[in-house]
Amino acid sequence: MKRIYITGHGVMAQGYGDAVILRHTLHTYCANGAMLEGGVGSTSIVDTGVYNPAHASSRAVAQHQVFRAGNSVPTHYVYGGTSLLGDYSRSVKWAAARAMGLQANKIVLGNNVGDLFKLSADEYLYCAKAACLIGLNKIQTETEVKFPKQSLELHWVACRSHIPSGSAGKMLTYIRNYGADGGGVTTMVR
Repeated sequence: MKRIYITGHGVMAQGYGDAVILRHTLHTYCANGAMLEGGVGSTSIVDTGVYNPAHASSRAVAQHQVFRAGNSVPTHYVYGGTSLLGDYSRSVKWAAARAMGLQANKIVLGNNVGDLFKLSADEYLYCAKAACLIGLNKIQTETEVKFPKQSLELHWVACRSHIPSGSAGKMLTYIRNYGADGGGVTTMVR
């Protein structure tokens, strides 16, 4: 089984039929509409998940949710940039990947919006590039193309903040313009 850790700034667009049918199991580590708390952080989740109590708060354990393939979930979007990878300097797995030569571990996805880095034989880190907004459905499709006929498990190690319906915010405008099915990818001004 390949475990894909999806990181960046995470948001969920709510309120206008933006559900995605999961084709793979999805793990989330904070409540619907919430942000990851500082003590949890995506780095510790990538290194240990919530399965090691020494590295995760009781709140993270309580908020860990598993959504099985076939379930419908609100569309999640990730945005940010590879500058966020600096946050991974504290990650044991990230440090090991860097020691092996990070660029050698980078997997070309055939797009110009996301990067996939190999952390170990079965673990990968998916990052949105700078000024890109990527829907969960798009991420599912890209990882299926890279790992055809393999069992995948997605770990959303980003926040799940809501963008409420009717918001005049820039991100909601971009999401609406480029499709609520999660397949839309756009560049956005930060």
